Amino acid sequence: MALTNNNLEIIKAIAKNDIHRARMAAMASLAEDTSKKNADMIKYYRKLLVGNASILMSNLPSDIQTFLVGSSPGGFKADRYYVRESESAIVDDIIKMKYVADEMSLRDIPYKNTTLLYGESGTGKTELGKYIAYKLNLPFFYISFSSMIDSYMGGTAKNIHKVFEFCNTIPCVLMLDEVDCVATKRSSGGSKGADGELERTTISIMQELDKLPNHVVLIAATNRLDIVDDALMRRLSIKHEIKNMTTVELNAMIRQYIKATDTEKYIDKNVIAELATTYHNPGQIMPELIKFIGKAIFEEKKDEIIPDNNDTNANTGVWEVTYTWKSNVAAETEEDAIAIARHDRNSYMTKGFTEEYSAKKADFLYPIDEKKQNGPNRW
Repeated sequence: MALTNNNLEIIKAIAKNDIHRARMAAMASLAEDTSKKNADMIKYYRKLLVGNASILMSNLPSDIQTFLVGSSPGGFKADRYYVRESESAIVDDIIKMKYVADEMSLRDIPYKNTTLLYGESGTGKTELGKYIAYKLNLPFFYISFSSMIDSYMGGTAKNIHKVFEFCNTIPCVLMLDEVDCVATKRSSGGSKGADGELERTTISIMQELDKLPNHVVLIAATNRLDIVDDALMRRLSIKHEIKNMTTVELNAMIRQYIKATDTEKYIDKNVIAELATTYHNPGQIMPELIKFIGKAIFEEKKDEIIPDNNDTNANTGVWEVTYTWKSNVAAETEEDAIAIARHDRNSYMTKGFTEEYSAKKADFLYPIDEKKQNGPNRW
């Protein structure tokens, strides 16, 4: 029996000591075997080949590192994440289909575990994708289309192929965020130039979706559903709108977050009510909530955080030694400034100390505020 292309790729990669490429080829080789007798073995070795997600992501191929961002499921803080019932149902559907992916593959039943999330900016589409990866305990990969778009004709399609070629070899959650940037509706007569390149990119994404293996969960997201290509949308099994949250939901989200971060004492019910009625989604509310918590912690801890004025003046900034007879000289440390001041008794130093502190350190250290009041001719 002749070697398959994936068998040959494994041999080539091992011969060149390219462990990453060998792992990818081995995963592709396992995916080729759909027999029932090898099902348990395939599942076992696939798990070994995927290994630790953090190691996997620290060794991304160099040619896709600039536009594929990965994160480990262990890094997701689930206790801080608020899930609405409407999103929980979608998550359950995706998880169920992932769990039966191998069984369906053995029965030669193709199913693309693909979902389109759409809604206004800030509603939490990307975070939902990370939550799904966390629930499935799979690495989460995120395509940055702004980095992927290539100025050369066909370059973007090639970059997309590289990403799918990598992700197809491992169980993972792959997110195409802002998919409307590269998968817009095509004109009936075809286009040229930049529009033609976008059409080729759209076709490339559809071709990759057609080849998507059962063990990859793909999530596309957009806030411009009206311009996403119709043929692409037909290839996405689930379509779900993520709407702005209600006041009750925002209230619950805030309370869950401050409980998980042990910051309940900093946020009273009036602040929660104000935030929940002023804003409409997590993208709007979370920066304001975090900023409010930060300010509250500062007010509580400022005496511990901020040193007194003497310590601040003595240890920060660039010391400026000003001469009465020539231009200023900068000193990087307090010691250098004192040495310069002592060297020339016609000098005085700004950005300095209190009177008592000055007298102890050097004869010619001069407090900056007092210098402004009394002028340079102090002596």
